Amino acid sequence: GNMGTLALARHDYARAEAELMAAMAFYEETGRKAAVAVSLGNLGVLAARREDNVAAEAFHQRALALAVELGDRALEASNLDNLGSISKERGDLDQADDYYKQALNINEAIGDRVKAAMNRTNLGDLALKKGDPVAAQRYAE
Repeated sequence: GNMGTLALARHDYARAEAELMAAMAFYEETGRKAAVAVSLGNLGVLAARREDNVAAEAFHQRALALAVELGDRALEASNLDNLGSISKERGDLDQADDYYKQALNINEAIGDRVKAAMNRTNLGDLALKKGDPVAAQRYAE
């Protein structure tokens, strides 16, 4: 867990992958579903940094399913936001918009103003990419 996250922050991707996979295996063996979900999300971030969006999406989808199962709304929103970024990268702007809006709704519901602001920034950037400056301005307000 922590060693993998530290290696990821240091851009030591090979070590991050090894540490995160080992931690996830341990968490799975010991039934720690929340920790598995966090590890899956971190593996998704790692895959995205390696520009492997197929793997990134698969990891985030698995993490999202576990977050929903566990009722962890913050983790759900985080994975939805990451899925939005992956969708945007591959050019599926409507899917990105849907994921970002779901993340925003959750973050507003749980009172995470910082994450909600980040979601609005992502939605504004996406609106600009779609050629809709009026919508972008709405998200900036």
